[in-house]
Amino acid sequence: MPNMFNGTPVILSQWLVKAGEPQEVRRSWRERLFSRPWRPFKATYTVVPQVPSDQILHTAQGFIMHPDMWRRLNAELMQRPTPEGTQP
Repeated sequence: MPNMFNGTPVILSQWLVKAGEPQEVRRSWRERLFSRPWRPFKATYTVVPQVPSDQILHTAQGFIMHPDMWRRLNAELMQRPTPEGTQP
């Protein structure tokens, strides 16, 4: 069954990510000595991890969001009490 939100289709895209906090990573001696270009005195390099975006894009085809955002949205909606006389 396709993902739906109030009758509107939800398109899940793993490519909706944003840059996280940059992290310094130490290089091993092996990497420092045998890498190209040769820079043995550069002891660290910076890695910028990609984290899921919390944006929800609304297009003519429906909503586009990251699968993790869809899981969080569903968990929040399931915790909400439904009004009397309506079905979940």
